[in-house]
Amino acid sequence: MKEVIVFKQYPCAPCTMAQEFMEEKGLTPDKVYNISSGESEALMKAGIHGVLKTPTFIVLEDGKEIYRYQGAGRGNITKVFEQAK
Repeated sequence: MKEVIVFKQYPCAPCTMAQEFMEEKGLTPDKVYNISSGESEALMKAGIHGVLKTPTFIVLEDGKEIYRYQGAGRGNITKVFEQAK
């Protein structure tokens, strides 16, 4: 099973742009982690996945990373969700 997880933070202009694009296109990630919230789960997952900047989109298949994109490019965000099909 494939899933899309997204790491974001605030303030983060690219994160906001990516969120607006996903909403516009009806793209819904399986899980969103806000690393600026300070929640231990978000920080732990960011560490596990080696997230160094936001936004970061990761496609997992059976728990293993198969695709990653860091940034807010519309075409690349669309590709993330295509990889998850």
